Amino acid sequence: TGIRLFTAGNTYMLVASSNQSVMLGWNGSHFVEGVDRYSPSQNLLGSQDIPSESPMDMLPIAAFGTEYLLVGNYRDASGSQLVSMVVRKGQRDTISGIDGPVSIQVSPRDGKYVYVAGMYSRAISLFHRRAATGLLVFDASGSYLSNWTISRVSDSEPKQSTLPRERFGYPVRSLQGIVISPDQANLYAVSWSDNAVSAFAINPQTGALTLIQTLEDGGTQGGAGAALVDGL
Repeated sequence: TGIRLFTAGNTYMLVASSNQSVMLGWNGSHFVEGVDRYSPSQNLLGSQDIPSESPMDMLPIAAFGTEYLLVGNYRDASGSQLVSMVVRKGQRDTISGIDGPVSIQVSPRDGKYVYVAGMYSRAISLFHRRAATGLLVFDASGSYLSNWTISRVSDSEPKQSTLPRERFGYPVRSLQGIVISPDQANLYAVSWSDNAVSAFAINPQTGALTLIQTLEDGGTQGGAGAALVDGL
């Protein structure tokens, strides 16, 4: 739980946790709850005189990785208009999957998504690109983060391990490159450690990646699991 005091005509206290928040107003002797869109300008919480739609304050809660942003559509203190105070919840994601970047691709049709292949991370990370500024926003849920990316284990002798190879990041161990199809429907990745090429479907609405096929060197195509082809 986090607490932030701020002044906006009157004194307020925003109390927030990872899943809920409440805003209290100072009435001259103690804090009372009740600030919302139906609060009049002149009430027991005090008058408001704040520019319309101005961002007021942010309450970061590091323990939960959660932020609350207080946004106001505030009116004058005449008492004839309503006060609107909105608390918006955000999420701060730690960027992962780009340790040892070896390849980067921008979605060719709309330019909305950027994909980065991380050789050491054994992952392909998705970023949303803002066209107006070129800034990037990381999307963990839409990225392809292997089991090894999420929780690394020692792979000094993976062939002797009793764990499945997917635990070590297959089929994206030692990524070397990625490419996006011209229709932006698929992304393809090659990994020399796995001697494999993998196909991913790209969600047209979100840019999220889904592994749909892996072809690896060593045999003929077909059979259960990864298909085998000679020459990779």
